[in-house]
Formats: sequence, structure tokens, C-alpha cells
Amino acid sequence: MPIRFPVDIVSRPSLPVGGRLSHPGPRRDGSGFRAGRARRRKEWIMAGEGNWYDLRVYVGNIGRYNEGSLVGGWTTLPMGRDDLDAFLRDRVGIDGERYEEYRIDDFDLPDWLPAGPGERVVDERTSLEDLNVMAGVLSTLDEDDAAKARIWIEEGMSPAGRLSPLVFANVALQADDIPFYAYEAGTRFDPGVSSNEEAFALTAAENDPELAEALDGRFGPYLDLEAIGRDLAADCTLHDDGYLDRSVDPGIDPELYSRDELVCLAGLDGGDDDACVMSGLDVPMDKAVVR
Repeated sequence: MPIRFPVDIVSRPSLPVGGRLSHPGPRRDGSGFRAGRARRRKEWIMAGEGNWYDLRVYVGNIGRYNEGSLVGGWTTLPMGRDDLDAFLRDRVGIDGERYEEYRIDDFDLPDWLPAGPGERVVDERTSLEDLNVMAGVLSTLDEDDAAKARIWIEEGMSPAGRLSPLVFANVALQADDIPFYAYEAGTRFDPGVSSNEEAFALTAAENDPELAEALDGRFGPYLDLEAIGRDLAADCTLHDDGYLDRSVDPGIDPELYSRDELVCLAGLDGGDDDACVMSGLDVPMDKAVVR
């Protein structure tokens, strides 16, 4: 069992006529432990000490642990390749000779990463290099993209198999295709909306003139909005800030881009170009500027 060291945040779309929806927002998690971490992370970011895509991990030296010593340290990703090598060498003691193995002993889990059983992107066996690539790729995107990727994965919409940082980066890069939409008439936290089902029904009414007319009519106040929303959302999963339309298959490919392409996009390829040629794209994508 690894030693646990002290631990120092998706969005959703709207509906067209006929019950389809379209947009995103943040997911709230009731877990006290996770909520506590989220608060600390938010305070850390608001204090100007980090970006939404930053990943804080504690890396330990396996060889030194087996010898009875705790050697390692915290670091924040993404970072340049040379800085990562220096961290592993100087802080973790990985010299490539006597000490070659490390593990992720602890991490500050962002709210946009999946956290359910079998959905972990980060565990003790995760490659620090791959985590660095993922963080670099995410720095080129919006937080909503990562949030939508998390929802997609937590809904079990991604193919079975061990989730990895590179898979998550690939899904996040295809976030525009994920059928997750924001409610158009408010959420259950707004006045006049008491549940996610009501929020969905009101969103549907924005795109369905017949439903809108019924709700605005003399018998509108007597209609059960929650039941209407529940029936209309048969093929959707409702979240606090939006919904995922599970009837749509956007063809998300968890291996769309190769590791080398992701490394380039993360700005870790060592090249002087400011853009990367990506599979199937006619226009190069801007690469990250690693701090």
C-alpha cells in the first residue's frame, strides 16, 4: 500500500424542437472530502497561485521507500520537459541507475477530472510524463471542455478500458461534439425552478411552441412541470446545470490523436513551430506555451 502524504474543481447545453438539447456548466459534488479539496483548490486558484488546468501531484521514490525512507515532493503540472526531468532527479531522486521507479503517492484532484470507481485518470501507477502532456493540452482549451469530457466519461459513454491521461486529453479535444447542453430557462437554483426536471421542461418549451402555449395558457399553472420534464428527458441524463443527450452518438474517439501529436499540442516537443499538424485536420492547432 502506498503511503498517503498530506494533501495540501461540467457543463451542459440546450434543446431544439422535438426534444433535442445544447450547452455546459460546473458539477457539484456532495462528498465532504472531495468538496473540501475543491474549496482548497478554488482558494488556491483565486489567490493567483494557479490555473484551472493545473495538476498538483506528490511523487515518491519507490526504491527509497523500500529502503525505509520517504523521498519525494509536490509539483504542479504542466511544466517544460527539462523542468520535469530536473524535478524527478533533484526532488524525487530518480537517477536512472540505482533509483529508476516512482509513483504518484498523492494528488489534488481537480473537479473536472472523473472520480468514480474505474474512472480515475490519476493513480499511483500513472505516468507523470503523460499527466504533464494532458495538463499541457488542457491549457489550450476551456475548463468547460474538460467538464464535458468528465461527464461523458462518468456516463460510461467512452469505450471500456483503463482510463488514461492521454485518453482524457483526446476526449476533451472533442468536447464540442459531446451532446451536453445548458438549460435555457434557469436551473433548480434559480427562482421559479424547483428541480432539474422542471428546468428541462422549461428548456423544452423554449423550443416547442405547442408546449410553450400550453404552459402560458389558462391551465398552465396546473400542469406538472416535473412530470413533463421527466417524460421528455427519457433519453437524457439531467445534471444541476444542464443535460447530456444520450440518444446522440457523436463518435468520440479516445485515441483520435497520437501521443506525439498530443506532446506537440502540449508544447513539449521541443520544436520552434507555434502550431501542430493533427490527424484529419486541414488547419494546424496552436500549441500550448509551457511555463
